Amino acid sequence: VNILVGQQSRGKSMLATGLIKEMLKSRGGQTYLGRGVHPAKILYVSTEMTEDMLVDRLAAIGVDGRMKGINKNLFFFYCPQPKLADIEREITECSPDFVIIDILGGLILGENLDLNSYDDLNTIVSNLKTLKKTFIL
Repeated sequence: VNILVGQQSRGKSMLATGLIKEMLKSRGGQTYLGRGVHPAKILYVSTEMTEDMLVDRLAAIGVDGRMKGINKNLFFFYCPQPKLADIEREITECSPDFVIIDILGGLILGENLDLNSYDDLNTIVSNLKTLKKTFIL
């Protein structure tokens, strides 16, 4: 579980979409930062952006919606305040390699926990670890 923290509108979601672009590459021989790239299945859980907004953001960085692999490797779930059970259900349905939760605060609120509690943050992270997936929050 990796947590990316920054002030509002500083590029956290843009960084996440850049990672998505690189992880969707499916042609042999492609590299990123000098390492081989294999296509990954990604689940993007959004508590703010609608699917249309994510598609627009991906298009702005050169990800064509018709690109081979995008429709079979990128899964989207929008819910302003998801519960862990919602995320677990989505993981079961699409079996992703990688999960991005944008924005963690929505999940904390969905679980009726305190946004300002370090203990509640640790509870969420511990519960996510039990799902045995790679997460960026």
